[in-house]
Amino acid sequence: MVHRMIKSASAAFAALALLGSLQGCAGAPPARPESADGGRQAKLLLSKAEGYFFNRRYAEAIAGYSDVLAVDPGNAVAFRCRAAAHAALGHDAEALADYGRAVGSDPRYEDAWVGRGLFLYSKGRYADAIDDFDRALAIDRRNGTANLFKALACEHVGRLREAAEARSAYIHCEIPREGGDSGHSDAPPRELDVLGLKR
Repeated sequence: MVHRMIKSASAAFAALALLGSLQGCAGAPPARPESADGGRQAKLLLSKAEGYFFNRRYAEAIAGYSDVLAVDPGNAVAFRCRAAAHAALGHDAEALADYGRAVGSDPRYEDAWVGRGLFLYSKGRYADAIDDFDRALAIDRRNGTANLFKALACEHVGRLREAAEARSAYIHCEIPREGGDSGHSDAPPRELDVLGLKR
């Protein structure tokens, strides 16, 4: 009986940890720094960097995200956001490296896969973009941005059946449900704006 209770408590803790990993600033959790003070400092630094980013002060945003990473070296959000800031400034190699670090730090971070997919799409690397959109859709098949840009990328490489399926999935995501709620509401990724892509 005690063994069963411990096992149930362990399963509940694992479920809570998984749920916590799906929440947080910009769609995913920062990795936990070693101390509570480090966690507060990372959140404050991330908030400051985000302010720079959304005011289009990308060089300052990059420095700000780097400050977050100095305190919290595994912060997938900071890597992904720094990648988008690098992309905005045309620093392609740095952007690609940071997207890789983001998905490496948290393979369940859907926005990082979508972000890197959009970046690759904008560079004409359609097959690679499709792979990243597929990774995002494995996490949430109703991600409208991933479905739409997967369809577009598939059209570019002549994978027309997959394009039609992805476009249908995108349309299904956008159809309102009973009661007027939209099928799915994912916030437009920051990459759409910085890469000049339209949804």
